[in-house]
Amino acid sequence: MTDDNFLEMLYDDFKTRFAETKQKQASVNRAGSCGLAVMIINDDIYLINVGDSRAVMSKGQGTEYGALTTDHKPMEKGEYARII
Repeated sequence: MTDDNFLEMLYDDFKTRFAETKQKQASVNRAGSCGLAVMIINDDIYLINVGDSRAVMSKGQGTEYGALTTDHKPMEKGEYARII
C-alpha cells in the first residue's frame, strides 16, 4: 500500500510540475534522498550515486572537467519509467 501511495504521489507531482509555469514549479513540495560514494583502487575509480548527487572530475587545474555520474531525478523520462 505504501508503494502505491508513493507512486501515486510521484505521478501527481510529475503531472503538476510539467503543467505549471516555472514559478509555480519552484513551490512544489519535493522529497528524496541523495548520496555519493567514490572508491579508488589502483587505477580504477568506482562511483555510486543516488538522487541529485553528482561526481565530476577535473584535470589541468580545472581547465578540463567532466561529469562522472548523472542525477537520478524521478521526473526524468528514463528514471520515471524505471521506477514505475
